Amino acid sequence: MADPPRVLIVEDNDDIRLLLARLVQQDIPSIQIYLAQTLADGQALLRTQTVDILLIDPRLPDSTGYHTIHALMDAAPHAVAAIITGYPTPEDMARVLASGAHAYYDKFELLRDWHQVQLLHALIAAVTLHGT
Repeated sequence: MADPPRVLIVEDNDDIRLLLARLVQQDIPSIQIYLAQTLADGQALLRTQTVDILLIDPRLPDSTGYHTIHALMDAAPHAVAAIITGYPTPEDMARVLASGAHAYYDKFELLRDWHQVQLLHALIAAVTLHGT
């Protein structure tokens, strides 16, 4: 991929959304980041922008669960999707990954565990090197 990857972060908590943006930019300062607070905001952005990676919080003010995930993945079918949830369960992880998401993170582990951040950076690096 010649251009830096484009990432859409869909997260309703302002502080977490900005912290995730900073974490994503650590290794790739030129990365293009778009931010959305709701499903509607994310869908509107995806009507005008193409992204390579979706970071999705499935519990938003205007949508929850699998509806959120599938609506955003359908709006950006070629993007790599990673789910970032504050309510992880093994059952949800299996279902989400089986439905086409590429990664599933516990939001709070990601924000405090360097190894989790490295996994996210590896996902971004893979998309950067190989494209979507």
